[in-house]
Amino acid sequence: MEKSQKPIKIIILSIVLIICTNSFAQNKSDKIKVYKAWVKLLDGSKAKGVLYAADSSGVKLSDGITSDNLNTLSAEKIKEIRIRKKGRVGKGVWIGALSGATFGAIMGIASGDDEAGWFSFSKEEKAAMNAIGLGTLGAGIGALVATGKKKIIINGDLNNYKIQLGLIQSYSLNPNINN
Repeated sequence: MEKSQKPIKIIILSIVLIICTNSFAQNKSDKIKVYKAWVKLLDGSKAKGVLYAADSSGVKLSDGITSDNLNTLSAEKIKEIRIRKKGRVGKGVWIGALSGATFGAIMGIASGDDEAGWFSFSKEEKAAMNAIGLGTLGAGIGALVATGKKKIIINGDLNNYKIQLGLIQSYSLNPNINN
């Protein structure tokens, strides 16, 4: 193997391994969707945790996916609820990094070899440099995009809470709890 072909082969091998890993992780039938919730109360205090359940009286947050240590928050005391799927930021980082690295490698190869000079690089070297640089940039952008949260405004209004209850329950671990 030539020295100039080594970086491009490493990039291709990395992409193939990431795709293979993702294809084995696609078994969605057994997967439990877990959503994290950040709740602001009217008194200015905050609570966060996994959105375990929601009913007509309020929401229940837990430390994990079990019902141990539930924190029940009354609907009349809730100002707003922000919800995001657990693991979304990490997935955004991986998608952004892979997209950026792939685009950078393609740009480097497409630009061809430089002519002789002080800073001349082969297309493989440029592909590796671009993949690293744009992969890093893509990871940052992916993380930034994925940090967004669904915002539900309640403002202590029980009628407004009941209108939003179906949506809140759709994000909870136990959507049909009647406690």
